[in-house]
Amino acid sequence: MTPRVRLDWFPFYVRDWSSDMTVRMMTAAERGYYVSLLAAQWMEGGLPDDVRKLGVLAMTTDAEEFVAAWVVLEPLFPTGSDGLRRNSRLEKVANAQQTKARQRRKIAKDAATTRWAGAAEQKAEQTANAEWAQAEHWLADQTTSKRKAIQAKAKRRMAKEHATNDMGDGIKARLEKSVTVTILREMGVLNDG
Repeated sequence: MTPRVRLDWFPFYVRDWSSDMTVRMMTAAERGYYVSLLAAQWMEGGLPDDVRKLGVLAMTTDAEEFVAAWVVLEPLFPTGSDGLRRNSRLEKVANAQQTKARQRRKIAKDAATTRWAGAAEQKAEQTANAEWAQAEHWLADQTTSKRKAIQAKAKRRMAKEHATNDMGDGIKARLEKSVTVTILREMGVLNDG
């Protein structure tokens, strides 16, 4: 069974409430108990089949008054196969709201996952750029022959470890930077990570 999502409110259809003959024929106390039981069903998912407990959920201060009101309210909360009482119309609304709430949660979770994945990629890109800036700075301070030797080593490693023939120039350039940074790290020139 899918876990229930906490829903703090339910739609109240004023026109339907005001025009319903059953509701119109209720006393003020019966209508109050009715709304309280609807709210309890909404929060709990169902009501117990016990008049004393229902009175507590209906927030009664007069048990006899509630028992008398229950005669009118009982048909509005039939007992289901699970032994709990539910107002059928409210149950349909609750099921629809639960479905919408689960959909909204999934959308929000997917959006957060995408956002955090993008943040991780951005952080990795920033780190790579910082490392390359450090590598460029170090290489600029070296003699031409040392710089060319490191660049040649990077190209040999790329040719050995990667199929560069199928890569575009931009990807090759990024890979060469990455391999160069790795070589400089191995030499102890750059800080690791």
